[in-house]
Amino acid sequence: MRKLICLGDSLTFGLRVLQSQTWPRLVQETGVEVINLGICGDTTGGMLARLPAVLKEQGKTQAYVLLMGGSNDIFFTGSDLCARNNMAAMVHQLLSAGCRVYVGLPLPIDAASAPKKWASLADFAEA
Repeated sequence: MRKLICLGDSLTFGLRVLQSQTWPRLVQETGVEVINLGICGDTTGGMLARLPAVLKEQGKTQAYVLLMGGSNDIFFTGSDLCARNNMAAMVHQLLSAGCRVYVGLPLPIDAASAPKKWASLADFAEA
């Protein structure tokens, strides 16, 4: 059986979605073992800090790892520079550990559709 480890933010976790309907849960219906390590509000810095948990989940079998994050980094800093650097560091570490790595790109959020309560935290137009 293949194992897919999903490391990411709220899009991976399944914010505002029934846990039975999150995309990582739906992937399990194909027979793939899925470990959902998504955390709402996480940044790529947080994901990088949690990378040892991914390597622990990998165990002795080759794991497939899907990294999906960066939106929160951009929202909070207005730049994608940190997100790019952190994602590159994660990819390199996972590859050196023998993982098959995939990077998912979240859909962009425009300023008009961003939650109003987040306006004090991020300049969505700038991001």
